[in-house]
Amino acid sequence: MEHRLARIAREHVFDFAQHLAATREPANTYRLWTAADIIMGGYCSGDAFHYFQMWLVGLGREA
Repeated sequence: MEHRLARIAREHVFDFAQHLAATREPANTYRLWTAADIIMGGYCSGDAFHYFQMWLVGLGREA
């Protein structure tokens, strides 16, 4: 992704970052964090939950 983003205009990278943050926001709930904790075997740190959210967004709308 870094390679692809390096080839586009800076304002488009900023737009992408804003869109990604807005898309991730609905997944920022304690209920989902609890689910991630269970999936990850009982310990999901703040960083791990952030990565989990990014993974979830990467799955797409259908997921």
